[in-house]
Amino acid sequence: MKLNQLTFTRFIAAILIVFFHFGNNTILASSSITSPIVKQANLGVSYFFILSGFVMMIAYSHKKLDFKQYYLNRFARIFPAYFFSLLLILLYQIIHHFPINWRAFLLNIFAIQAWFPGYATSFNFTGWSLSIEVFFYLCFPIFLHYFYQRFHKKIILISIILVWTVTQLFFHYFLHTFYKSDSSFSHDLLFYFPCMHLSSFLVGNVTGIFYLYVVEKKGHSDFYQLLLFFLLVLLYLLLKYPPPVNFHNGLLAILFVPIILSLSLVEKSMPILTSKFSVFLGEISYGIYILQYPVVVYSPAIFKRVGIPDGFYSYLLCLCIISALSYFFLEQPLRRFISNGFRWNNLPKGNTKKTFG
Repeated sequence: MKLNQLTFTRFIAAILIVFFHFGNNTILASSSITSPIVKQANLGVSYFFILSGFVMMIAYSHKKLDFKQYYLNRFARIFPAYFFSLLLILLYQIIHHFPINWRAFLLNIFAIQAWFPGYATSFNFTGWSLSIEVFFYLCFPIFLHYFYQRFHKKIILISIILVWTVTQLFFHYFLHTFYKSDSSFSHDLLFYFPCMHLSSFLVGNVTGIFYLYVVEKKGHSDFYQLLLFFLLVLLYLLLKYPPPVNFHNGLLAILFVPIILSLSLVEKSMPILTSKFSVFLGEISYGIYILQYPVVVYSPAIFKRVGIPDGFYSYLLCLCIISALSYFFLEQPLRRFISNGFRWNNLPKGNTKKTFG
């Protein structure tokens, strides 16, 4: 099952996160209309986590999981571009004679930096979310075989809602009692520690179950397009006039879940989301996300050499081009190579394209 309209939303989320990190001086960041979105675009990471849980359930719920192939596919999905980003940062530090924190580098190489407060955003700072994603990938087969396929759907739903609720209560309680500052141990523990985000992935899983057994059977309808519009307006209003809560650790699942479900059912009524170009943008979105920092440190020298004015939009165009090149010449070939058991011979064609999760 392919839900290409969801693939494009990855691009939107990734671009907004780039604006959040490096586009603070742009018109979008200063406008009273768009600034609530740009200045809180880091919430797109929670959307990634929920969407990842959703599409993983869609992809694997009806299959007998081959553990070896599953882990090869997951490794192939994220590590080529991830390792490339780390090597770019390491090379940059060597060229400029910056002191290298080898402990941080090793933690990043094994994608476990988010487990160690103080190191979560070390080296390539966006890699903390990939460290969490690896944790999700490791846990998913366990949940699939020992929970989702053994218990009644109502028990699964109630259990995950309970886990999500407890996580939110824990997060907000300690945010107001234990939290000290953005650069403290408490910040990394509450905002980056993998277990704090597990409920978002599980919510995505149960959303996938709900889609497969309830929503999909109702078929497609123009109603879902209207519902999607209403939900997006509601999301915007929440960002513009936020209540006294923190949305960072998955609280916006209350809107992200119905948005994902609505998007899953508007393929025919919103063909722009499923066009080849839109899907292509969604496919390169991972590169846009993970390479945003390496490109920003290299781009001034590149622009100076080719005579292009240095600025955010030049950087953004450069990032998209490099992400596209990475997708075609690094990610796709290595995905096929790794998924084929680290063998170049007899590579299955197309078996790693449009891989969800």
